[in-house]
Amino acid sequence: MNSAPTFDRVYARIRGRILTGWWRPSARIDLASLADDLSVSITPVRDALYRLVGERLIVAGVSEGFVLPNLTEPDLRGRYQWNQMLILLALESMTKSPRGLLAPLLEHVELETRSARLFRDIAKATEHSELIAAVDAISDRLSYARAIEVKLGIVTLDEMTALLHALADGTPATRRAAIIRYHRRRLQQCGRIVETIYRAPEPDYL
Repeated sequence: MNSAPTFDRVYARIRGRILTGWWRPSARIDLASLADDLSVSITPVRDALYRLVGERLIVAGVSEGFVLPNLTEPDLRGRYQWNQMLILLALESMTKSPRGLLAPLLEHVELETRSARLFRDIAKATEHSELIAAVDAISDRLSYARAIEVKLGIVTLDEMTALLHALADGTPATRRAAIIRYHRRRLQQCGRIVETIYRAPEPDYL
C-alpha cells in the first residue's frame, strides 16, 4: 500500500504537469518512464493516474493505457460554453455581494490564473458546494488553454480589469453581458488556441 506522503507528492506532480501542458492532448503516458522520472515505483504513479481519471484529466484506455484526453476545436468550445453556463448560474445564485470578493484580484493575482480565481470566487459567493466543485473542475480542464490565451494576447490586463469592475459594480444585466462578452471572445479564438497547444514541444518522454 502507498504511503500517503508519497502518493500525495506523486499526484500533485502529475496533476501539475497536466494543468501546465507538459503533455500534448492524446499523448500516452508511459508508467515506467514517469515513475523513473519521479524516482518512485510504478504503484503510486498508477494510483495517482487513476485518481486523475476520476477528475477527467486523463483517460484510461483498454489497450493504450493512460492517455491525455483528445482536444479538438469543438471540445475546447464546449469547455468554454460549460464554464459560461456555470458562471451565469452562479451570478443568479450569489448570496453575497461580489465587490469584496473580487477586489483583491485587481492587483494581487497573476494574469494567467486570474480567470480561474475570479470564477471560483463568484462560485463561492453562491455558497453552493456542487456549483463550486463544478467550476473548479472545468477550470482545471481549461487551465492550459488559459495559459495559451496569455501567450496569444487573447486575455489582457485591460480586459480583466474591465470585467472585474463590471462584476463588482454593475447591475445584474451588466454582469451577465460582461460574462457573455468574455466567453464570446474566447469562443472566436478556439481554433488558434488548439493549434498552439499542438505546436508546443513534447517532453523528453511520454
